[in-house]
Amino acid sequence: MKALSLYRFIIFFLLTLLICVNGIYAQTPVYLSGITQNLVTPVRVAIDKNDIIYVTDASQKLILKYDASGNFLGTITPGGSPLSIAINENNRIFIGDGETGNILKLDTSGTPTVIYTGTVFPSDMVFVSDSIYIVDSKLLQVVVIDQSGNFVRTIGSGTFTYPVGIAYNPQNNRLLVSE
Repeated sequence: MKALSLYRFIIFFLLTLLICVNGIYAQTPVYLSGITQNLVTPVRVAIDKNDIIYVTDASQKLILKYDASGNFLGTITPGGSPLSIAINENNRIFIGDGETGNILKLDTSGTPTVIYTGTVFPSDMVFVSDSIYIVDSKLLQVVVIDQSGNFVRTIGSGTFTYPVGIAYNPQNNRLLVSE
């Protein structure tokens, strides 16, 4: 019995140590300030390489831009209902349209081009290398396309209950899907 207690203590101690050591297994978030100006129904957030923050707003059917301090910079109105958003390494913006299910690529002036039409409800997306991983909540799967919109594969078809979010951890090469 004492061996079991000692074992539990050692596990607890090691987990506590790992959590407390910043930068090894855990990151400490830093709260800077809230962004509320001009937002009605924020859905998804993406940040580009210049620290510009992009927020999709379901009610207003547009994308709002903020600087790193949370100051409002303007809007992008791509048409449809921008739901999900992802930004590649070249600061190109890709959005999932909640009305049509289309995946759009925005040019530098904010003009959209449909690059993929095989999703129904693209609730979230993330870049992994040169591919876009798109959570389709209604088709209950993750669709993978390249940046030109070419279909690559699907993940989890038939195994998800209702996927809604996705994240990628490049440190361990893991894709996380929330449902």
